[in-house]
Amino acid sequence: MSSPEDAAARTPIIVEGRRDDPPPRAQTGSRIPSQPLFKDLSVSTSTGVAGLTPGSGMTPDGDRVHKRTTRSCSSSSKDVGKQASCLLLQAQAARLQNEIPEATDIYRFLVSSEQFNPAERLAGGTELHNLAKSTGNETLREEALIRLLDSKVLDEVQQASARRTLVDLALQRGDKPLAVERLEQHVADEDADAQSVANLAILRRESGASGATALMRRAIDSITAIGGDVPQGWLDFVAANAPE
Repeated sequence: MSSPEDAAARTPIIVEGRRDDPPPRAQTGSRIPSQPLFKDLSVSTSTGVAGLTPGSGMTPDGDRVHKRTTRSCSSSSKDVGKQASCLLLQAQAARLQNEIPEATDIYRFLVSSEQFNPAERLAGGTELHNLAKSTGNETLREEALIRLLDSKVLDEVQQASARRTLVDLALQRGDKPLAVERLEQHVADEDADAQSVANLAILRRESGASGATALMRRAIDSITAIGGDVPQGWLDFVAANAPE
């Protein structure tokens, strides 16, 4: 099974087409069709039934009534266009039929393809994440978060939440090196939350890496700057004055 990072680096190719389009047909033999091209000889008018009034010179073709049904796709969001809406509906239909791989590929295509606008990519990534959670697929959940971060459609709060979740998922499966790597990326942001900075300090000390005490001091400073209560464990961590 490939890693979430490898899966997020690939974008599925989706070929679209209308299901009701007739298949192409080759004309063989004589070029003169043996059957008439038009079988429905009833009158067609853009004026509706108003043209069939007394004295108009037009009469309806028997008692037949013709009904035309037009299918289209739309979204409640004005930022999500027709193509993206149709793909989202197609994915929803696939999920109802328990065709999870098809729905997954559609969402991957939406979130990762630059042909869609940020709102459409965000919709695809969000649905991919929701699908992963509903099916209990933690690997796919990681992939969805990575794709959302790579697409740059999340705001700052959402980005921070996605990065913290990726750290938690790595820790849950016991992959501390990956958790540290992801936490390093998150903490590189000067506005990173104090809890994440403190967590990185703890993981660094556990692995014997340097800089743990400096990181914990940074976390403490972030809390005191806003007048918050610093956890006693953080103070004890610095007081231990472990060698850097």
